Amino acid sequence: MPMCLLCQRVFTNDAMKRSKMKVHFERVLKEKIRNQPNLKSFFKAPGTVDYEGGLKASYTISLKIANKEIYY
Repeated sequence: MPMCLLCQRVFTNDAMKRSKMKVHFERVLKEKIRNQPNLKSFFKAPGTVDYEGGLKASYTISLKIANKEIYY
């Protein structure tokens, strides 16, 4: 049986007509579609990168390797 994947409602074969599906989406799923996040909202704020923490960790590891005097 055909089923709407968004609201898990089961339809009859007659309800699978394009016009009836459009009515279902407009009436029942209007709020779900309106509140659904889009791709642009995920990329609005640029990500921040902490370069200082990585640089400090790199120097700390290099210092520990140098203090052990083991060269690879």
